[in-house]
Amino acid sequence: MLRKILAMRIIVVLLLLLLAFHILVVMQIIPGDFVWGGQIEANSEQLINYEIFAAVITCLFLIISFYKIKLILENRKNSVNQVGLWLMLLFFLLGILGNLSSDITKEKLIFTPVTVLLSLFILRVIIK
Repeated sequence: MLRKILAMRIIVVLLLLLLAFHILVVMQIIPGDFVWGGQIEANSEQLINYEIFAAVITCLFLIISFYKIKLILENRKNSVNQVGLWLMLLFFLLGILGNLSSDITKEKLIFTPVTVLLSLFILRVIIK
């Protein structure tokens, strides 16, 4: 079975890639026409605001993840961090539904597997 520390390190790598993606969309290096289900006009102010919000949430998830790595390495537990992981899991499970319901094929093909992986790795860390 996958060790928790390895699962957390993979989560951090995936979250860092996700953060980079959000930043690249804000910088208009990656076109914004295949995010948010295609419901928001590419390069609009609303898209930029959504992507900045998504980047902030991703940073919050990174903080939770880095703290969990510290707890694992110190063989300690923290119920607040555990709640944070459950909230992350819920967020990514909802993300799977959003990605699957997207009209944009690229979004389905790229982000559904990423959110599934994040959900599975988070679940691995949460379970005993």
